[in-house]
Amino acid sequence: MSATISVIAASSSGRSPFAHIVEDISDRQQAETQLRRKETLLHSMNSVSPQAFYVVDKYTDNILYFNDRFCEIWGIVHLKELMEYQQLFHQDIQLPNNSCE
Repeated sequence: MSATISVIAASSSGRSPFAHIVEDISDRQQAETQLRRKETLLHSMNSVSPQAFYVVDKYTDNILYFNDRFCEIWGIVHLKELMEYQQLFHQDIQLPNNSCE
């Protein structure tokens, strides 16, 4: 449950009227928990995977996801932090011409 209480208007009598909203957020909390579990599982699987990969949004050129192995194989570990904070685009990464994209 989530509750919000707000004063509607200040009163000179010392008793201000207020409004309160009570919301059942259990479905949202359950969905967030499931999402966190899936993200943890995905991260675990990718961190031990021998495969190197990254995912690029073809419309914006943003790097959406990559794994550590990708950075290691292509020798761009020094760019990892920029990629994590989405400050680096696909076009900024210089891979050999024979790479698969």
